Amino acid sequence: VLQKKEKCLTKEQKRQKINFEKRNEAIKNGETTFEGECLNHGLTTFKVYQKSRSHRCIACQKAPK
Repeated sequence: VLQKKEKCLTKEQKRQKINFEKRNEAIKNGETTFEGECLNHGLTTFKVYQKSRSHRCIACQKAPK
C-alpha cells in the first residue's frame, strides 16, 4: 500500500492555497471580500465572485492596464 507523502509547496503554491482557503471561508460566510496576499500588492483585499467561485485583488482591478 502506498503511503501518503507530504508535498513541499513552493512559496507561490502556499500563497495560492491560503487565498483559496480564505475565499472558500468567505463564500461559506456569505461575505464578498477577504484579506489575502497579492503578488503585486502584498496583503490586500480580494473580491469574491460567487457564481464563478473565483477571486481577484481589488487593487489589481483598479490599476490601469
